[in-house]
Amino acid sequence: MPRGKRLLGSSGYMHIVARGINRQDIFFDDNDRKSFMNIMLHLRKEMDFDITAYCLMDNHVHLIIHDEKKRFSLIMKRLLISYVYHFNEKYNRTGHLFENRFKSECIESIRYLAAAVKYIHNNPEKAGICKTSDYKWSSYREYTGEAYICNTEYVLNLFSNIDNF
Repeated sequence: MPRGKRLLGSSGYMHIVARGINRQDIFFDDNDRKSFMNIMLHLRKEMDFDITAYCLMDNHVHLIIHDEKKRFSLIMKRLLISYVYHFNEKYNRTGHLFENRFKSECIESIRYLAAAVKYIHNNPEKAGICKTSDYKWSSYREYTGEAYICNTEYVLNLFSNIDNF
């Protein structure tokens, strides 16, 4: 049975999750995470899309991507293939790293966008790793002033001030 067509929605925002095969770790150290971030940064510049939020956990990644052209599958294909190439080369391995296709959910309302950003940022705390504000591999710090890769302006404008965020 063929898989269903990915829904794209009308807003250009997509919540995406990519998980390691058999839930195995996809990041073994901070250098792996840095490599993933560098690939994302390079693709963002090359393909002209926005990253609204992210969280790199040990065995999965959460992203909110905004792309008016709705090229989510192409963006993720290039991102994940590039990262797998790096990972397999570094650890002298072959084969798949991610399970199935990435999961995605269209974000069609401001309320859902705000909730999804909050959910992504709270992942480390929910997993018992550390407080949300202490986790260095999410975009939370970008929303509180240390911008690096995300376009935070739209989401922050949904709130009257940073404390409400």
